[in-house]
Amino acid sequence: MLTAIGVVAVAAVGTILLVAAPWSSNDSSGPHHESVALDHGVSVDVEVPADWRIEQGDFDGSKSMMLVPATDDRTIAQIDRDGDAMDDGGTAEPIHALIGIADTCGSSLSDLSAGEWRPDTDQDTDGGVQTYRHSAVTRVDTTYCFQIVGIDFGRSTTMESTASDLTQKLLADDAITAAKAT
Repeated sequence: MLTAIGVVAVAAVGTILLVAAPWSSNDSSGPHHESVALDHGVSVDVEVPADWRIEQGDFDGSKSMMLVPATDDRTIAQIDRDGDAMDDGGTAEPIHALIGIADTCGSSLSDLSAGEWRPDTDQDTDGGVQTYRHSAVTRVDTTYCFQIVGIDFGRSTTMESTASDLTQKLLADDAITAAKAT
């Protein structure tokens, strides 16, 4: 009887581990799924590509998420400081990141439907800093929107549009969604 109970217990634990797979979201070597809680009760689900990771923290006073290459070990605050340093004429490591925040929808988004993305793309060189940016915003509910900005920013003549391109791909593949947390 005790053996049967032990076998059932081991099988139950094994099943829970296989279903929950708590190790999968920490593996940046392959694609994996992650959910992130942001301000205003907004939850974001992302299919994180291979060799990228999610960093969570404060960005300009908002709880935010950031996808960065797995090889980039900077926090959101460090990446923000590096961006400010380059804006002020200093040098820093180039930035390739997707930044996501939830905030109230402006009046210019009154016609935007939930789940519909409104994209915007820009490329600029100013003061020796080259920028590629692809952003998109979607309505979460009647009050709040979620915005994702893929930005590549650095002092380089060979700057690549890695994060900007990834933003476009995630949106095209429906690999990022935002909704009110339940």
